[in-house]
Amino acid sequence: YYRCETRDKLGADACEGRSLPAGAIEEYVLEKIREELQSGEMTVAVLEELTPRIEVRSRILRAQQKAIPREIADLSAEGRRLAKQMEGARGGVRRLLDERLRDLGDKLEDAEQRLVEVERQIEALEGASATREWVAATLTDFDPMWDVMTDENRARLVGVLVDRVVVDGATGDIEIALADLAATVMDGVDPTEEEG
Repeated sequence: YYRCETRDKLGADACEGRSLPAGAIEEYVLEKIREELQSGEMTVAVLEELTPRIEVRSRILRAQQKAIPREIADLSAEGRRLAKQMEGARGGVRRLLDERLRDLGDKLEDAEQRLVEVERQIEALEGASATREWVAATLTDFDPMWDVMTDENRARLVGVLVDRVVVDGATGDIEIALADLAATVMDGVDPTEEEG
């Protein structure tokens, strides 16, 4: 049974929703997924929408992964040169060199943080690519795959396919909103940067 968490926490007055039979709701959700699969649009969305997005994003991230270490090396080299120049510097020149060193330190820290984020994005993209392949393969042969899936993988697949299920406690009507597969699979991957 599905139960209202608010009712469980705050009592019957806090939520009018009653317990609902899990099996019936889950079967209804599966039937809606099967209906969507009949058109083939879900599988097409996974493969045709995601493949180019993943490829473009991967090119951008790989280029950044190569460029940022060079930037870090250049900043470090400039910092070492300035540190050497500071050995004999006095007065205003020393203050200017010191200010430039602080600026370089900030830029170096920023570059290192960007590199960490790029590497996290690459890892998320690799996960998105694997999820895309798994979802597409599963959707192609949904019923046979569903029959042999573990409960954990069933929950994972439904989590990718379904955005939300809303049950009207008074009427018993069930509304199912399927997920935007492209957005769901790319979850964790920053799509904001364009290829340039």
